[in-house]
Amino acid sequence: GAIGHTVGFSAWQWKRCKHQSSYTESYTMQQTYTMPLSFQRPPLNQNDRMHWAKKARIVKATRFEACMRAKSMRLPAAKNSITVQFCYQPRDNRRRDPGNLTATSKPIVDGLVDAGIVPDDCPPYVRELMPEILPAVKGEPAKCWLTISYT
Repeated sequence: GAIGHTVGFSAWQWKRCKHQSSYTESYTMQQTYTMPLSFQRPPLNQNDRMHWAKKARIVKATRFEACMRAKSMRLPAAKNSITVQFCYQPRDNRRRDPGNLTATSKPIVDGLVDAGIVPDDCPPYVRELMPEILPAVKGEPAKCWLTISYT
């Protein structure tokens, strides 16, 4: 599906998401967490053309890392929904397309579901912002992280 809206959802997927248990409590203040990730560059890219088995291994490892990091950070289960944004700070300032990074963002969000942060990754529970590519900082290595805001 598309990021940030419901285009690409079939009717039964949307109905399934819509009818899952809803949360009634809400935080009085918005809480934001930054989850550092171990990879220096996004492991998946929309332009990658790799064998399905290799891609599956990378997706599984990325999803597992996000789950374990969420658990180790002791992130609370969302009462309403979360907004997530994958961020990448490369080591140089070459031109890059942020849309290509959604291939990495998707398994990370699935890992948050695995960790129990939200019951599903559909729009009522998760709002995914377009990945952000920040300017390089001279002398610093590349890094990736996820910003999670509870709403």
